[in-house]
Amino acid sequence: MRITPEQVVEAYKATGLKPMQGDYFPEQGCACGIGCMSRTVVGLLPEEDFDPISIMEDAFNVSHNYVVGFTRGFDNLDNKEIYGNDMKDGYADGQAAWKAVVEVGLVEGGAVDEAL
Repeated sequence: MRITPEQVVEAYKATGLKPMQGDYFPEQGCACGIGCMSRTVVGLLPEEDFDPISIMEDAFNVSHNYVVGFTRGFDNLDNKEIYGNDMKDGYADGQAAWKAVVEVGLVEGGAVDEAL
């Protein structure tokens, strides 16, 4: 299974979280794509009980490498450490998800940069 840009956009709309890059929850009311998607599954949990990668693996039946790739793609990090089909698919899907949240106007002043 793969995560679509539409699923990510809907997750942001459902949770009211603001898309951001760089961390699962970089500041109050904000989340990266994986952070937001995992919140749609489990709601609000104490930070110490929250493991977005495991939640995504279980709820969306994706591999650990897919989630790592998705995170790197969403955050627009370089793809030098991307290997294997799952990670490559996740990276591409993460990039597509970031582009989608920017294009629908969920990111203030957001820009879609090409990957490094």
